[in-house]
Amino acid sequence: MTMTTHASRPAVSRSTVQPGRRATHLRLVRPGEPGTVRVRRRVVVTETSLRLTRRGRAVLRSLVVLALVGLMATAALLMAHRADASDGPAPKVVVQHHVVLPGETLWGIATELTPGVDPRDTIASIVEFNALPSSALHAGQDLAIPPQFSRH
Repeated sequence: MTMTTHASRPAVSRSTVQPGRRATHLRLVRPGEPGTVRVRRRVVVTETSLRLTRRGRAVLRSLVVLALVGLMATAALLMAHRADASDGPAPKVVVQHHVVLPGETLWGIATELTPGVDPRDTIASIVEFNALPSSALHAGQDLAIPPQFSRH
C-alpha cells in the first residue's frame, strides 16, 4: 500500500438516479476506485420567517413601555422650570432671640410680640420655627423669633 499526501477521506458517490429524481441512498467508495465522483459540501441557507412566542411578545411590550417611560421622564426633566437665582446679594434676614424667664409661657410671649392678634397663630409659628416638640418651655431656653414677628 502506498501513502499519498492527499487527505484520505472517502469520496461519496451517488447511486444511479433517474433524471428528475433524487438519490435514495449514498454509498461509500474508496479513493481511486473507478466511477467515483467527488462531491463538495454545499451550504444551503434557507430563509425562515420571524415568529414571536408569547414570552417574546411580552419582552417586546416591556421594552416598548420602558422606552416610552424613559422618553416621558426625559421630556418632563427638560420641561421642568429651574429656580433662577438673582444676581444681587441675598436679602439680610435678622432673627431675634428671646431667653425664656421663669414663669413665662408661649401665650405670654405671643401676646407681647403681636398685641391685638390671636396668640394661637403666633404660638404655632414660634413652635414651628424653633422645631419644638411641644409648647412647653423651660427657664433659660433660647427661642428664635420668626422674622415676621421680630421687633425692629
